[in-house]
Amino acid sequence: MDEGLRMLFHHGGQAAGNHEFPYTFPSKQTLISLTVCGFAAYLLVRHKGNLSLRITATLLVITLFLLVGISRVYFYVQFPSDVLAGYIFGRCLAQLKRDSARDSSYAEQK
Repeated sequence: MDEGLRMLFHHGGQAAGNHEFPYTFPSKQTLISLTVCGFAAYLLVRHKGNLSLRITATLLVITLFLLVGISRVYFYVQFPSDVLAGYIFGRCLAQLKRDSARDSSYAEQK
């Protein structure tokens, strides 16, 4: 999905000359960290639903994907707009995965 978005936008980044794939918009690392960690936290919270676990999982995911994004900008690998777009598209993808998991669990209950 991220390579398709990169081909759609054709936005070169700061590290475009050093990488095989010259487009950095949206940030692949932030998109993947938000999608995978966010969905894993959702599954964990869904099956083990006490309040302290929900708070801990949410804070860990937020901390992780913020650190990934900040490091990409700090080391001049990507522009802040690339990282922000990675967050936005990652959130959308995580939401789609969550909704499909929710729909499949409702279908199994019927």
